[in-house]
Amino acid sequence: MSGEQINAIHGASLSGRALADLAQPDQATQIARRWDRCVDEPIGLRAKGHIYGKQHIYEGERVVLPLAGDDPEQCFILGVTDGELSQYGPLDKVEPGHRNAETTWIRLPDPAG
Repeated sequence: MSGEQINAIHGASLSGRALADLAQPDQATQIARRWDRCVDEPIGLRAKGHIYGKQHIYEGERVVLPLAGDDPEQCFILGVTDGELSQYGPLDKVEPGHRNAETTWIRLPDPAG
């Protein structure tokens, strides 16, 4: 899935936007917990299942990896998403707290050796 396809799912460019702008509050909280774990441990994430867009749910797969800088306070994630733009269903039909993703955590080698 290209960056333009991801932008289309969310109805606008993701550049400079906060997670709270892209997902419902309960979904944003779940996503933030996963992303925080990637940076805090550090650990990789592979999730397969629903991708939540602005108005619809799509099917896809996502890999998220932590990126650390020299300053421990400046940690980032890199995410790659693959999937089809075929819609699974409208977002307003999803029950609050619904999750349909198979999540696998990936142990990363210790950069210190």
